[in-house]
Amino acid sequence: GNIYYYHKKNNQKALEYYQKAAKYAAPQSKDDACKALLCAANVYEELGKAEDAYKSTGLAIGLLPEDPHNLYNHAAYAAMTSRTGEAVDCLRKVEIKSKDATYLIAADNDERFSNVKQKKEVLKKEIRDGQRKTVDALRQEIAMLQQDFESASKVAKEVGITDFNSSIKEIGTLNNGLAEIDNLCASNGYVDLLKAEKIAHALYTDGMKAYERNIE
Repeated sequence: GNIYYYHKKNNQKALEYYQKAAKYAAPQSKDDACKALLCAANVYEELGKAEDAYKSTGLAIGLLPEDPHNLYNHAAYAAMTSRTGEAVDCLRKVEIKSKDATYLIAADNDERFSNVKQKKEVLKKEIRDGQRKTVDALRQEIAMLQQDFESASKVAKEVGITDFNSSIKEIGTLNNGLAEIDNLCASNGYVDLLKAEKIAHALYTDGMKAYERNIE
């Protein structure tokens, strides 16, 4: 298929072989079959057959419905064929599965999404706001953990326990982590909020382990 498409410039033959590749690969490798179907969709697009491109990516979705690359391309051809609701739903699923801003950024520069530009912007805001809520909830958990450290440290000091000094270090670590999270959240940008979530997860997980060690 690639030889006919890239070298011989024969789109019809390329389609024939991409479709054969998908058919015979599917029982053994759904991933390879999907690649062939996406290649076929690209050829259909070049031929001005957006409806056939949509059907081809639909077959890929049938094989690997959770794959972000399949979802993204199906969203694009759904947009091209005026299936705006399906296009937006697929983009939403892409982000849920990938937690990666790459696809949303790509969609901003992808002409196939020109029919759903306004709805895409609404979706981006929805996803960003949801991400902000996730980070805010994690931040609250970290702040509570910080309070637990401070309370435990105070009690330990009052009863003369001297081997709890590591808690002071953990309080400082949590303080620094919270400051970094707040700095990222200040921009209210989706990419920064994704970074903030990763930092918050690591900070909370490590903090809980340290707290449990200290309490023991």
